Amino acid sequence: MKTRRSLKQIWTALILVSVLTPVLINMAWYAAHLYGDALNEALDEQSHDAALLLHEVEAEVRRYKTLLTNKSDPLTFLLERPGDPSARKNINSLLMNIVSRESAIHEVLVLSLQGDVIALVDPGMNIVGDRAFSEEELELAAKRSQFDFHTPSPEVTAASQGKIYIGPAKHHGSPPYSENGKFVFTMAVPIGSPAKAVLTAFIDVDRIWPASAFTDAERNANSPPKGHYMLDQSGVLISEIGGAAYQPGDLMTHMAIARTALSGRKWLADTSYTGVDNLAVYGALTAVAELDWTLVSETVVPDIVLPIWKSLSQIFILPLLGTVLFILLILRLADKTLRPIQDTNDAIDRIAEGDYDITLRRSNILELNTMIAGVRSMANARREAEDLLRNQELDLAITLDCIADAVITTDTDGQVTRMNPVAERITGWSFAEAQDQPLK
Repeated sequence: MKTRRSLKQIWTALILVSVLTPVLINMAWYAAHLYGDALNEALDEQSHDAALLLHEVEAEVRRYKTLLTNKSDPLTFLLERPGDPSARKNINSLLMNIVSRESAIHEVLVLSLQGDVIALVDPGMNIVGDRAFSEEELELAAKRSQFDFHTPSPEVTAASQGKIYIGPAKHHGSPPYSENGKFVFTMAVPIGSPAKAVLTAFIDVDRIWPASAFTDAERNANSPPKGHYMLDQSGVLISEIGGAAYQPGDLMTHMAIARTALSGRKWLADTSYTGVDNLAVYGALTAVAELDWTLVSETVVPDIVLPIWKSLSQIFILPLLGTVLFILLILRLADKTLRPIQDTNDAIDRIAEGDYDITLRRSNILELNTMIAGVRSMANARREAEDLLRNQELDLAITLDCIADAVITTDTDGQVTRMNPVAERITGWSFAEAQDQPLK
């Protein structure tokens, strides 16, 4: 069964297909292109920010190296007077100065090249002052720092060779000596050249973040920076994550970005994954070569995507509105063009039914006005022709009724179509009875 469609429907479909579809396709392609460029730019900026943060972390580590190296210089002269009480007091004062001025350093000690404790300052254990330490105090300090004073340590070995040593991150002791499960790492520098002793500091991982990593609210609340955390070489979380369910010491290898860090591969910046807050995030992966750690920076996907979509909407809203207005204008013009045609078609149907009282409004289009004038002329001509035929029929009827002969007319099938009164009298049939009957 064929479905007839109006010219208006055809024109509407043609306009939508020929105008709207190409515009939408081009806008979609251009929007996808702009979105990809904007996303890459935003991800590059995220990676750039992560790289800057990494440089600041490494700069902070280098600062600690410089600090401890500079502090080791006066210790060289003080250690040359082991029996001098004032020298011991000055050593202790120097160590206290380091701890009090550097919030990230919570414990500092001086070891001999044989691993014996020469001086130790640990305010958290109240081990301060110019005095000798008992075995019990040293054992407590050892448990707190996970440092074995009785066996040769890599700190002593490296320092004896004139090298600066940075140890792996580890829990700052175990209960009851831990501080909320925080991680620390050791930094040891040789005292003197050749080395006479070792200056070792215990540095809190969560305190080496530079100021730029924190928002004002985080800094005021003394909370860890949001969106940044550290993993050690085994994929273990070694820094706090504010508001997340993960704690320092948790193994993070269930996350794709952590596995990528362990494998040494490059992380694809445009790959989203479920972050530590159980939200979709984009991540940046940078290696802290100085510490053999990995810095992970996460940004929630909407924080990157929504500004891009907002920018794209501002770019495309005017062209889209312009396209819609253009289509509405074309449809309006098509309607003004097609309405006279439809009115003319209706008028022709009425003329075919014998209704010649038609009213067709003129349009602003020359060809349509010509068509309307032609339909009007056709209606008038047909009206005049029917009037003429009707008059001729009337004249013929009068003539037949007046003559003295009987007249019967039939159609081509022999069916009676007309009888005059004389024929009715002769045949005995009235015209009403004989009409449409066979002539026989």
